Parts: sequence; C-alpha cells; structure tokens
Amino acid sequence: MFTIKLYASGRQKIVEAESFTILRNSCVAPDDGSAEITLHQKNPGDDIRYDINGDPAEMGYAGPERFTKAIIENSAGKTTEIIGLRPIGSPANK
Repeated sequence: MFTIKLYASGRQKIVEAESFTILRNSCVAPDDGSAEITLHQKNPGDDIRYDINGDPAEMGYAGPERFTKAIIENSAGKTTEIIGLRPIGSPANK
C-alpha cells in the first residue's frame, strides 16, 4: 500500500493505492520534471491517473487532474518518490 500526496496552488490531496506506475514525460519537455502517475487499486476499474505537469487553474484543460508536485510514501511512511516540476532555467533544464 502506498500513500500519494499531491500538491498544487496551495491545495493538497492525499490518496492511497496498491501500486503505481510513473511515466516521465521526457519526450515532451526534457527534464522538466513532468510525469503521469497511474494509481492501481485492487479493482482495476478504480485505477486513476494524475498529471504532474503544471498549474491546474489553466483554462481549457480537460485531461486528468493536474498537480505540480507528488510525494509517494510506502506503507512504512518512507518516501519512495518525489516528483515535481522544475523551474524554467533551473540547472536540470539547461
């Protein structure tokens, strides 16, 4: 069991999952930190995807719920992944 903490624009959402898959979006904007996170549940019909790729307040976006950062913890409360957008011009984006 994993706990996923999602953050954006001063809000936080906490969800749980049996397992997860991370697809890093390096072909769209190399090394910007964006990713798709799919949370897998016991019932596959309950799987859900979240995007770590920008401000959810942008108008006209009709895809999965968007966040700017995700922290994934295992059942012992130990952080296993931190996914977040990097500021434009940061050393990782040069």
